[in-house]
Amino acid sequence: MSGSDRAVARVHVVLPAYLQRLVGLPATTCTVTVPRGNATVGEVLEVLEGRYPTLRGVLRLPGAGRVKPHLRVFAGTRDVTLDGLQEALPEEVTSGRAELRIVASLSGG
Repeated sequence: MSGSDRAVARVHVVLPAYLQRLVGLPATTCTVTVPRGNATVGEVLEVLEGRYPTLRGVLRLPGAGRVKPHLRVFAGTRDVTLDGLQEALPEEVTSGRAELRIVASLSGG
């Protein structure tokens, strides 16, 4: 691994099926590259929105610093939805051993 490879984290992101279709992803998982230091959920979402502009306004509440209420975010097995977008991702996610999973909440009666 070169020095530049150690400076970045390749985060594997799993999107719900409806978002995959929205942006035309051929697979369930995409990989984004963010600075390794203290990579955050917010940075990953920012890269996703830059790559897939259709996601702008779909994932995050503008100016609120959190994801929209109908979404949950899991870093590996841990629900990080309420931790805020500036919370650092766990090493298991930034090392590629675990995924960052965005899940659509289910509700109804």
